This record gives sequence, structure tokens and C-alpha cells, in this order.
Amino acid sequence: TQELLELLIDDMFELDVAAGEAVITQGEEGDFYFIVLTGTFEVLLEQVGDVPIHVYNPGDGFGELALFHDTQRAATVRCAAS
Repeated sequence: TQELLELLIDDMFELDVAAGEAVITQGEEGDFYFIVLTGTFEVLLEQVGDVPIHVYNPGDGFGELALFHDTQRAATVRCAAS
């Protein structure tokens, strides 16, 4: 409904992130969903090391798994380019 959409929009805020900065860290509690407006974000797994397994671009979203499943973050996501 329009009312639910307005509630969602009211809770949104912009987060400025510098290249190299992590916005999600694997193993931490999840409390936000992110939508990429600009830049790129790399997905890293502790099991793999410092090699990105995926890249998020403008228009992509991430962070939903921990929210939907009430679990810890499954990966680290860091800004590759702002």
C-alpha cells in the first residue's frame, strides 16, 4: 500500500562510503538493507580471502539475507569505487 511505501521511504537515509571501506562485515548482525546509488561494491568471503566473488553496481541491493533469516552477515561488502 502507499502507506507502507511511505513508511519505508521515511526510514531510508544516504550513507557516504569511501573506497576500501566495508559497509557489511561477515559474521556481524544484520540491521540494514543497502541500495547502491553510485560506485561499486565488492563481496568478499573469509573462506576465499581478498578476492571479490561478486560486484554490486548502481541499482543493485544487498544485505537482505541477514534481515530475512535473522542471522549473521554471510559476507563482507566493501566499497571498491565511490
